[in-house]
Amino acid sequence: MADTKQTDIEVNPEKTKRFYRTKTALTGDICSPPTSGMLALPTFREYQNCLDLREDANAHLRKMKSRTDAIFRIKKGGEVFLVCQDKRVVELNEEELQKMHTKKDIDKIDLVFLSQIYTIILTDLEKHDFEYTEKIYKVYVPQLIEYLGCSNHSSIKERDLLISKFESYNSVFGIIRDEQSQRESIYPILNFEGYNGQLNILSFRSPYISFVIDQMQEKAKRRDKQGEPKLKPNGDFDRMPMHSYLVNSDIGTEKNRAAVNNVFIIAKVIEQAGNNTPHISAMTLLQRNVPLFERYNNIKSVPDKNKLLKRTFKKTWELLRTKTQLLDVYRNIQLPDPDEPYNLPTTSKLDKVIFEFPHDGKTNKKTSST
Repeated sequence: MADTKQTDIEVNPEKTKRFYRTKTALTGDICSPPTSGMLALPTFREYQNCLDLREDANAHLRKMKSRTDAIFRIKKGGEVFLVCQDKRVVELNEEELQKMHTKKDIDKIDLVFLSQIYTIILTDLEKHDFEYTEKIYKVYVPQLIEYLGCSNHSSIKERDLLISKFESYNSVFGIIRDEQSQRESIYPILNFEGYNGQLNILSFRSPYISFVIDQMQEKAKRRDKQGEPKLKPNGDFDRMPMHSYLVNSDIGTEKNRAAVNNVFIIAKVIEQAGNNTPHISAMTLLQRNVPLFERYNNIKSVPDKNKLLKRTFKKTWELLRTKTQLLDVYRNIQLPDPDEPYNLPTTSKLDKVIFEFPHDGKTNKKTSST
């Protein structure tokens, strides 16, 4: 039987009667957040950095300088242009685009929320056999807020904060670089498409995420000597692992975003190590965490740099224990002690400190899939 639990009441001025917003009242293709409570982190090497700002990757994010008199728009072919307040349309060539790149305020880009939305889209595509589409996704706001770890109550304030969150990506774009031609394609990250107050549904789309997942699905297919895709006994395509499911989705409630980004990087390192002992140097970890690295470089005082490092790394080791499934999934895994001085590197020791995560292999718990 359908769930008819009353969730909210409002007055419909056109029909002058009460309208009960229930799950059975929702219409259209509603996209439900995953119930697993885990984030999907891309680990397929060609697209493993698609949700961060590392410019050396084939797929990555890039921030553009904002203009108060215009908003960015992208044509279907990937060309970027500006729509100005006076209705002028200004197309930007490659040279102009290079000049508009910026690292200012990149530490304010919420990569965690983006990973949460990525997981929602991936889950929806899995339900539809990964049929590529640039569709508009519709999400029931209370479900979305609960998934984000905030609460299961949807107030006007929370709704407005959600809308602001989507709109905060207006100057951030997804970049796909073709390895052969080295030409770049540019896609919008997140577009807020509207809010239906009667049904309490928020709509959005992400051409970039949809495209990345589609390309990953194709390139991860295992092939025979003739180049034909291999199939599993059930007829599905046999694909290499593409995602890791080690990090709890409610990690988004953590305020120390730099530490959360470190957790994402470390989780990928551990998953990709295979039979080798996972390891990463403090300097490499800092450099891969682009917002943190930029913030670190902008600090002039060495003591202040060391304070940032201590605060970030201590929280990183704590979150590995409290907001991931590492201890459950990897037998006898050894995680850095948050109270051990060696694990809290200073500026002078960044090149000398190496973090290792030895373990005795995985349990049977699933942590990676399509």
